[in-house]
Amino acid sequence: MIDTLIRLLNNGTRTLAIRLAPWFDSGVLTWTGLLGLAAFLVGYYSFRQRGNVGASQQQQQQQPQQQQQGAARGLDGGRRGGSGAGAGGFFPQVAQFTSAASQRAPSLLASLHPSVRARLQGVQRVTCALPGVLFEECDPYQLSEKATIIPAAEKALKELMRVCEVFLVTHCVDDAGQQCVERALKEAGLLGVGTPECIAPHRSLYCSTRVGHIAIVRQLEPDLHIDACQDGVKGLAQFMPRIAHIVPPAALARSPFSNVSIFTSLEALMTP
Repeated sequence: MIDTLIRLLNNGTRTLAIRLAPWFDSGVLTWTGLLGLAAFLVGYYSFRQRGNVGASQQQQQQQPQQQQQGAARGLDGGRRGGSGAGAGGFFPQVAQFTSAASQRAPSLLASLHPSVRARLQGVQRVTCALPGVLFEECDPYQLSEKATIIPAAEKALKELMRVCEVFLVTHCVDDAGQQCVERALKEAGLLGVGTPECIAPHRSLYCSTRVGHIAIVRQLEPDLHIDACQDGVKGLAQFMPRIAHIVPPAALARSPFSNVSIFTSLEALMTP
């Protein structure tokens, strides 16, 4: 390319020499000036060519990096998508968690009784407040001394864990209560890692106040919340799409909230 340009400049120089001969004769222009102009044009053209080649190479090098970054953003978005719009605030790990149970849910739901399947239609994430639902103890202060699991509720919870992503929420007043709850859950095979039958420890959440209990459930944004606390149900009714309120048979009554269903036990929720 440079050789071609030089030949073109030489030819142009001859043409200019013929046409500008009168100017040279008069001393207005000199051959030295003309050659200097030609050298400047050659140097400028070479500089532009090197700049264009360098820019092209830099762009080619950046394209694979941009593609990798875009793929990483897409993968990260895929991990975060579908986990709830508000799952990343108080509990950012929730936003990155994709339940294996929720991926198996369509086929497993088909194995349930039609009435149970209808209750769980569209439900992927479930929060379950344990006092009075899984445990016989309803008062958080009682959990500081013991946590007694209801056998039928344990079976129902395991069935629910097969088809939904379940988070446990326990209101404890002190560390002793949390330790009692964790010990009971581990002994029942409900808390652990590595198997679908167990709930991972980071999905068993604890609070020391009723306000904290409501805040945790709201932050998780479940499709279904299960609770035996009347105050908890009232505080969450306006925020939850569906609530299963567990009450003793003697207190069975129609709920004033259209999105709250009454059940006498967790077992009753999971059976026809």
